[in-house]
Amino acid sequence: IMRGHRLGADDAGGIRRISNQLIGTAPEVIRHYIELRGIGVIDVRQLFGMSAIMEESRIDLVVQFEQWDETKFYDRLGIEDHHIDIMGVEIPCVTIPVRPGRNLASIVEVAAMNNRHRRYGFNAAQELAQIPPVAVYEPTYVERPPEGDTSGEVEIRQFDDTWGGEAPWLQRLLANVN
Repeated sequence: IMRGHRLGADDAGGIRRISNQLIGTAPEVIRHYIELRGIGVIDVRQLFGMSAIMEESRIDLVVQFEQWDETKFYDRLGIEDHHIDIMGVEIPCVTIPVRPGRNLASIVEVAAMNNRHRRYGFNAAQELAQIPPVAVYEPTYVERPPEGDTSGEVEIRQFDDTWGGEAPWLQRLLANVN
């Protein structure tokens, strides 16, 4: 809420299907209230104002949390779409592994933004997968030119699959790359 989001329901939300969409609401008795462990129950509408609540919202994404499991493979690219069936409607679903130190609020925000982009036809994972592979080289450290070399100009030429240059410091550098 302090990051600009709005409360729809805490704990016991209700879902209804309208056409091919799911709408989430809070039961009247607990609407606008949220329980914060260690603080207690607060009235979000009274504390943050009307802009911090919403009566209902379309359900576009299901976020499932699970304890981090070192033995489990977690998808790092996100090429495959996962869905869950709720009341006959397929809803995109992401599973987020939880462990200490992860900022879940930020991760859920990014998951929601990425879901919106996918709905509009943009999939960063698929775009990345279509990029032709490139050769990856070990990092090479560049030496500065000697103090006496003030020309600032170096000629670099390619011979077959190797590179060559006129400056001695550049030749030493290129020897590490070839």
